[in-house]
Amino acid sequence: MAPDNLDYGAAMRHALGPEPWCVDDVSVGPDGIEIRGWAIPPDGEPGNALFLIDGERFPQVTYPTHRPDIERLFWYLPNAGMTGFSCKAPLTGRKRDLLDPYVLTFADRRSGRAVNPLHDYFYYDRRDDAYAFPPPANRRRVHGAEVESAFRLEGYTTFQKLRRILRERFGRDYTDFRTILDWGCGCGRMTRYFHWLAKTRVTGIDIDAGNIGWCRANLKFGNFVPVSMHPPTLLRDGHFDLLIGISIFTHLLERDTRDWLEELRRISAPGAVLLMTIHSDATAARSNLPEALWRQWKDTGFADAGANPDLESEMSVQDYYRNTFFTHDYVRENWSRYFEIVDIVPGYVGNHQDLVIMRRPAR
Repeated sequence: MAPDNLDYGAAMRHALGPEPWCVDDVSVGPDGIEIRGWAIPPDGEPGNALFLIDGERFPQVTYPTHRPDIERLFWYLPNAGMTGFSCKAPLTGRKRDLLDPYVLTFADRRSGRAVNPLHDYFYYDRRDDAYAFPPPANRRRVHGAEVESAFRLEGYTTFQKLRRILRERFGRDYTDFRTILDWGCGCGRMTRYFHWLAKTRVTGIDIDAGNIGWCRANLKFGNFVPVSMHPPTLLRDGHFDLLIGISIFTHLLERDTRDWLEELRRISAPGAVLLMTIHSDATAARSNLPEALWRQWKDTGFADAGANPDLESEMSVQDYYRNTFFTHDYVRENWSRYFEIVDIVPGYVGNHQDLVIMRRPAR
């Protein structure tokens, strides 16, 4: 937590953590791979920035270029507008499949190490995708934008990042779980990558019946179930041993959060692992929250920043689907009534949402 005596801009910079980056787009053609996006340079010096693919430098880099949108976003950082990049590299050797991705890293040239090792991206050769890809309108309700490559990259990177957490924290892989729940699966942005789990039962649930219908028609390996905005669901007691919720608690008010935590406890098996994201410091630092709301959030542990419009085209959710923020202290104090809080990893998913790692006690 930032010291109380910091002014608002300094508090935002403190909350931001290590200099972030974002890959907006990936394209692959006969000449290789190109990635485009923005990156805040280490210690504010563009010469310190280094872009890597599988630990090797991109041979062609254009950086920095002007990004007025990033300048507005990070108004409290000097020269934040000069952060755009484009990097190109040939893709030689064998084709990378789903479980053997390319790793994209933003590094500090002085050390050669990642600025933030939690912020790698993962990419694989998608030409052999076995399943259809959702239309733009379906993607927009999940991702907030229609860009296909960004949707693919974010879903696949999240799939790999959660796999990394399971290995590091529990010594387990997806294959070690009998039943997986993707709560808020949307149109399968991440769920689609579970198709290789031959012995694991995968279930996706969502309040967006249109996207559930698309998953049922196109992702035949899974079981997809529409649910109402408020629990209970019709899912069985104690059924799931891995439960994932990406960008769900980020949109719920306190009363709805409590209701869904109770429901997740009901449907989770003893010893189950839960991986859930929240908006906290890293998201707040790039959200331009009004200072009064920021201060209120830090004082109380929870803040409602208003309605999120992404689902308005599908259903009336203005009073339900919000943009909400939690502090770590709030989560540890309140969510521990339902689950053991194993850890909270800052800015992990989407390089800004915090990952709350929980476990249901075995008894």
